Amino acid sequence: MRIHYLLHFVSNWSFILFLIWWLSYVLNIKIIYINLNLYYLVYFCFYGYLFYLLYHIFHKKLKYEISFILFGLFLHGLPVYIYKKYNIRPNIYSLQIFFSIGLLYLLYLKYRGKNILNLYFIQKQIKSFDELFYYLRIPSKYIHKKTHRE
Repeated sequence: MRIHYLLHFVSNWSFILFLIWWLSYVLNIKIIYINLNLYYLVYFCFYGYLFYLLYHIFHKKLKYEISFILFGLFLHGLPVYIYKKYNIRPNIYSLQIFFSIGLLYLLYLKYRGKNILNLYFIQKQIKSFDELFYYLRIPSKYIHKKTHRE
């Protein structure tokens, strides 16, 4: 499997950190949920994903599987929804976290021989779950196959 492929996208970094933040919030671990304020990162990923979709759908004329788009919107929108629901505002750590994660992400991409322009705008984009599973090389025994009735 090529799970490391998922780390090529900053949204996945953001979502992993968001899950850590959310668990600390639910479990009332204040030192984590106060210091790990992802406010700017969460909004950056959400609006970045919307721009990414609009660019690829309207400018490059790519055809995405609707369920793939809806799943992506859910994953990118959930942190924004939770932050709004609990009225989470930026604090003194929010910008530091945003720039620190951004720097780590760029260093990771450089280490992997990738860059943002190629990754998000030039390379072939994944447009469906089937393409994602194929690219990740997930064995077919783990993938729910569609059955067609005759």
